Amino acid sequence: STQRYMGVARSESVSQHRFHLYCVEVFVSSFEEEGVPEEMSAPLLSTMSNNNIMSPTGNMNINLSSSLHSTTVPVINRPAPVSAPRLNSTLPPVARSSPARRPTPSNGSNFHPHPPEEPQAHMSPKTVVQRTQSKVSRTLQPHAPLEMSVSDSFSLESESHSAAQPNRQLFSMEILVGGYVQSYVDFFYITHREQQATEHRSDQDLAEVEIPQETMIFLKETLTVAEAQRRMGDSSSALQNYRSLAEYFESINDYRTGLYFYDRCLDVAKDSKDHEGKATAYLRLGMCQEKLRQMGDAMKCHEASFNLARDYGLDDLKREASVRLVEVYKELAYEKDKQAESLQAVKYHEKCLEAAVRSENASLEGGACYRLGLACDRQGGHEKSISLFKRYLDLCQQNNDKVGEGQARAALANAFENLDDAESAIMELEGLLEVSQSTGEIRSQAEACFKLGMLFNLQGDHDKSVNYLEQHFELVRQLGDRDLIDAARVHLGMARGNSEMGSYVSIVNADLTTLLKWKNRRAPLASR
Repeated sequence: STQRYMGVARSESVSQHRFHLYCVEVFVSSFEEEGVPEEMSAPLLSTMSNNNIMSPTGNMNINLSSSLHSTTVPVINRPAPVSAPRLNSTLPPVARSSPARRPTPSNGSNFHPHPPEEPQAHMSPKTVVQRTQSKVSRTLQPHAPLEMSVSDSFSLESESHSAAQPNRQLFSMEILVGGYVQSYVDFFYITHREQQATEHRSDQDLAEVEIPQETMIFLKETLTVAEAQRRMGDSSSALQNYRSLAEYFESINDYRTGLYFYDRCLDVAKDSKDHEGKATAYLRLGMCQEKLRQMGDAMKCHEASFNLARDYGLDDLKREASVRLVEVYKELAYEKDKQAESLQAVKYHEKCLEAAVRSENASLEGGACYRLGLACDRQGGHEKSISLFKRYLDLCQQNNDKVGEGQARAALANAFENLDDAESAIMELEGLLEVSQSTGEIRSQAEACFKLGMLFNLQGDHDKSVNYLEQHFELVRQLGDRDLIDAARVHLGMARGNSEMGSYVSIVNADLTTLLKWKNRRAPLASR
């Protein structure tokens, strides 16, 4: 309906007088839908009907702010925004495209281009429309009937009433009468977004979110200034104001409205062929979509931002877009893993590594190598995973990342075990134990000792196996995990039994006395 209204308002076949009639009908319809009390709406509408509808030159002459001051409608004081961000004080003066101002005699009295009619301060809204229609028909030459009525064009959402509604309504009318049609559409969207977001709920479930007056003032002023700047061709300033709106809504976690205004930034940048503005808008759109968990759309926006930055030599934006792509590809890979689509997950991990390299961030590159190596190892690509883990290890050592070095060595040990290369696995585990001891990581030390103990046990080196499993037992006791302690006790007992197996067999076969002492008194097993 708004788009149809805008089309009619811009049509050359509709005169300014008939457009004024549209405005009056819009106000009446809006008053009725919003439930504005008649004692507030009637004086304003009567003033619009009786005073200064047209200037002697035939131009529309609506000045809502003076109407507000000349009636009993409360005047809106405009303090500086508190919770909302301020407009940039360095913005150049804006020549607003305002409607023609009515001439005012020097004595301050209102000038009436037509004989004044009897004041009717308490007319109903319907009567105001009828009087305005009659006045327009007397003044204008015959025209073709209007293609549509405002009541057909606008159907406002019914809302629960709040104290902020009259101000919201008056601000909307000021924007529309000032000629800022796009700003009116944006302001309406913002102030009704909660009701639209919960449209499917029943009336009792709707929660009215009050918008502070200073925030509405900030929205109104920023929208109208940005629209005026865009009309004047000052795209850079318009882009800055739309971006300030988007950042404000991001700061209050309203990411959908932030998306709305970042999309507006993108439109302005496209119209002005501002490549840096387009790349930045795509980047911010993608970041909002990340917050909304729309990872597929976020990926497309970040890729568009990266391509623009690469094509036009915007190195900082290229790196920033690459950083965001690393996070998006990582999340998409995790989603594919959860859906048991391992091959797709590997592809996203590969894209993640490519983006990490472009970001020129060694930490991101190392993490991408590690995740891709794990994915390849799960798919049976042990040799490829080993090369990726070694690359991760080198990056960690270059950046003195001890925690990452421990992760890399643990992953390498597992990969070598999968290839039945016990010697290489033991070497990496010994390195892991040394790094963990330097960082004080108890759990990593315990894991390294356990794996070393089990590997030496498989190789038949029971003395080393017992040594490492005894260390493992002491470390898990420090952790205080009863399940780990019980499991460590069992593994240590088995290792000790394996180490004593040769002596036990010899005593059973040749030394019955020692065997009986061991059985009765638990004397040490030692063959004579």
